Amino acid sequence: MPKYFILICTTLLLFSLRCQEPERKKNIVIIYRFDHPAIAADFVNAAARTADSLGIRAVFVDGASSLTATTLDTIFSHIDGIAASADLRNKRLAAAVAKKAKRTPVIRFDEQIDSLRNFYSAGRRAGRFIVEKFGASGRFGILTSSLDNANTNESIRGFREELITHRNKWRQVNILTFSDDPERALQQFRRLNRFGARTVWFMADGNRSFFNTLRDHKKNNYFIALDLHANKNSITLLQEGVLDAIATEDVKELGKSCVIELAKSFATQEKVGGCKFKGAILTRTTDSIRFQ
Repeated sequence: MPKYFILICTTLLLFSLRCQEPERKKNIVIIYRFDHPAIAADFVNAAARTADSLGIRAVFVDGASSLTATTLDTIFSHIDGIAASADLRNKRLAAAVAKKAKRTPVIRFDEQIDSLRNFYSAGRRAGRFIVEKFGASGRFGILTSSLDNANTNESIRGFREELITHRNKWRQVNILTFSDDPERALQQFRRLNRFGARTVWFMADGNRSFFNTLRDHKKNNYFIALDLHANKNSITLLQEGVLDAIATEDVKELGKSCVIELAKSFATQEKVGGCKFKGAILTRTTDSIRFQ
């Protein structure tokens, strides 16, 4: 009798286990928009790896894409969370997100951060990058189109404060403004480099034509630019070897944060606050300067 009882209990247990469906994987949609494919790829790859590690299925949508109503219905059916750019201009996508937001967790992340604090922090991060790369002493100069821009001035302040401290003994050679008289700025640049001086130049704001002019006068200087939005011009200049590094946004960290914040929201089914960028340095080229 006990034998039959055990057999019946075992059969019932196995039957109940077979009837239990495995927990369905969570599905999320991430809508992004970046100016350059290299930046977009960094964001997508980091988010995809994070989602995979958490057992989440992620679908990525470029916010500039033209999608049919049928495609949108397919993408947004059976989803558990949405991460979307705060600056979502695609009306079809925006409407789809708004519709799902009534019963689906949504986070918005900001690709366009313009606060003075962020420019200051990016300048400091650029300075730390230089110290890590070249040591606690050296020569640096500033190149900027104008000193009339508050964001530019904050980035310069952050860069200088990181390089000129009780720990770091860097010396500023000059600050050159080129919007009013590019030729004069170029002459000053040549004069500062006439003895083969090895200098790190911090380009606080972009100007493709002036940077291209400097290409032939670079010698062994090191050019680092600040570009919080990682636009096409700066990335192209980096890839072409005009620039050596760009202080830009950490899109990899942003991609990870979007997935992690959505995963947290599944337990509460509530909307989550926006994700913020962290300062980073993007490098694509080899070293071009050495300090003794």
